[in-house]
Amino acid sequence: MKQQKKMMEELNLLDDFLFFEAVSGEQGEWFCRLLIKSICNREVKEIQIHPQNIVQGVDTVQHGIRMDLYVDEKGKCFYDFEPDQHTNKKLLPKRNRYYRALLDSRLLDTGEEYDKLPELWTIFILSHDPFGQNRMCYTVKNVVLEEPDIKYEDGAVSVFLYTKGVVGGTKKLAQLLKYIMESSETNAVSGELKELHDYVTRLKHKKEVGVRYMKSWEFERMWREEGKAEGKAEALLDILEEMGEIPKALEDRVRSETDSEVISRWLKLAVKVNSFAEFENGLLSKKKRTKRE
Repeated sequence: MKQQKKMMEELNLLDDFLFFEAVSGEQGEWFCRLLIKSICNREVKEIQIHPQNIVQGVDTVQHGIRMDLYVDEKGKCFYDFEPDQHTNKKLLPKRNRYYRALLDSRLLDTGEEYDKLPELWTIFILSHDPFGQNRMCYTVKNVVLEEPDIKYEDGAVSVFLYTKGVVGGTKKLAQLLKYIMESSETNAVSGELKELHDYVTRLKHKKEVGVRYMKSWEFERMWREEGKAEGKAEALLDILEEMGEIPKALEDRVRSETDSEVISRWLKLAVKVNSFAEFENGLLSKKKRTKRE
């Protein structure tokens, strides 16, 4: 089935592109605090946000992940937010298991005791009901089956939010989920949501955001149509050409790369930047991170 392109005005916060712009923009930290307060019932102050953070597998042949939003609360608690309209609900529990395992493997330094492992929340915001009970919120923690009253505190919490759910949850959470699902003025029914809607509206009217949306749509189209490294390289060059004449050295580097996964990472970088200098700086920073890892 051919995917239809939405107009910018039609986008909602459940759409990957608009969610990324919202957490990356000038009120990104405020938006993240609103998410954490409304979903986790926690007030946070000092946070670092990492939109579309990529975590590689433990080696080159193992599956990596891309987190839509990774929030670091001063190293004592981490939050992974995943707006999702497409994942098969049967795959969600094992997807969540893998995400948590891969994240945990990065959160404890050599020689540290296990009690230094920070809290980890994985939060899926879904347009479909993952467990068929019409609940707004499904919270998952490990328990001792034989003695459910025993506290098993491993610091891991998984939350599956159903944007159309009606059972359970709070009024504040219901209002937020409704706005995320349909980001319209009608659904901005509280002071915080009115502020959020003003912010989202400004984002939709920014010229540079519109350009990035066009580039990201072209990227997704090319991604679907081009499977091999050669095809992805041509797709990458098409996107880079929108910035102007591609420097010869950069074009040669793209054409000579034969690793499809490497070009895939470059494609994801290309749709986020506005100049060749930003793109090449991104390549350098990724190379340094890879060496450190």
